[in-house]
Amino acid sequence: MLGRSYVVLGRYRDAAMARRRAVDLRAPDATLLADLADVVAMSQGKRTAGEPAALVQRALDADPRHVKSLALAGSVAFEARDYPAARGYWERLLAVVPAQSDVARSIQGSIAQALKMEAALGAGAAPTTAAAPLTGEVSLSPELAARVAAGDTLFVFARAAEGSRMPLAILRQPVGAGRSASCSAMRWPCRPTSACRRSRRWWWGRAFRAAATPRRSRAT
Repeated sequence: MLGRSYVVLGRYRDAAMARRRAVDLRAPDATLLADLADVVAMSQGKRTAGEPAALVQRALDADPRHVKSLALAGSVAFEARDYPAARGYWERLLAVVPAQSDVARSIQGSIAQALKMEAALGAGAAPTTAAAPLTGEVSLSPELAARVAAGDTLFVFARAAEGSRMPLAILRQPVGAGRSASCSAMRWPCRPTSACRRSRRWWWGRAFRAAATPRRSRAT
C-alpha cells in the first residue's frame, strides 16, 4: 500500500524502497517483482536496462505467464533493440489476455511496431564481403626528390574523395625502399573490408613532412 501511494505521488525511489522490503519479506512473487521492476525503471528515467531487466526475469521465472512481467520483458527487449525477442514476449502475452479486448489491441500494436523495426533493421544490414587489396606505386617529383636524403621517412595516406578529410589509411615507408604497398600492409586506421569499400576512390602518392623539411627516422 505504501509503495502504491509513493507511485501516485511520483516518488519512485521511495516506492522502490518500500517494494524492495516487500520482496525481501516474501517468497519469489511475480507481481511484487514486476511492480518493483516498474518503479525502479521509473526512478531511472523510464530505462529498463540493468536492475529492472533482472527483476523482470526473476518475475518470469516465478510465473512464465504473468501478464505484467511479459509486457515489461517485451519493453526491456525493445529498448535493447532486440525486436524479435520483444515480439516473442508480446506474442506470449497476447495468448493470455482476453481476445478482442483493448489490452489485446494494444499488444497487437506493439507487435506490429516490433515487426516494423525488425524489418527496418534487416533492410539496413549491408552484406559483408571482403574487399580486394588495393596496391599502388609512389614516386617523388624531381623537385621533392632533390630535397630528401637517405633515411628520410615518407608517409603515404589515403582518404575518401568525399566527406571527412580524416585519413582512412596511412603507410610509413623509408625513402627509396622500393617496396610496393598495399592496403593490407598499411597501418592504422586501415580497414580493408569497410573503409576501403566505402571510399569511391583513393588518393595515393601525397607525401607530407612537418615544417616542410624531411623527417628523419630515429634509430631504435
